[in-house]
Amino acid sequence: DEWGGLLGLLRQNALCAEVAAPLAGLLPLLAAWCATHARGGHAKKRPRKGAGPEEKEAGLLAEALDALPEAAGEAVRASALYPTVACANHSCAPNAEARFVHGTTRLRLVALRNIAAEEEITISYIDENDLVRRERREALRDYRFVCDCSLCLRPPSRGK
Repeated sequence: DEWGGLLGLLRQNALCAEVAAPLAGLLPLLAAWCATHARGGHAKKRPRKGAGPEEKEAGLLAEALDALPEAAGEAVRASALYPTVACANHSCAPNAEARFVHGTTRLRLVALRNIAAEEEITISYIDENDLVRRERREALRDYRFVCDCSLCLRPPSRGK
């Protein structure tokens, strides 16, 4: 039960990212190189006896490319734990958010407004911050705490 709770907390602190596969741009270039350097432009054929080094390399590389799974050039979906972001506490009125650097798996904390020198940096653990208080609390239930941010401590207005 303790391991399940620990794994659950890790899962909650992990962020999912979908990025282009590292090989996506490289595979077509390698295939084109094989086609131009292999015997008669046919990279699928085994190099002939006495073939030069480039022809041998092209044949071996073509075999390696053929052995790759179909999905080798597709986008990759993965989860990762980002320690800096995992240390940020939640607020339904956050002053920062986690953003992926375009096309990479690098994650940055970006200020949403000016943050005072002694102010805690907070992010939202949920996407639906425009929900009413009851709905936000329900969305945060798996995190096992009751939010006491400024938005949640504010007296409820009509419908909120």
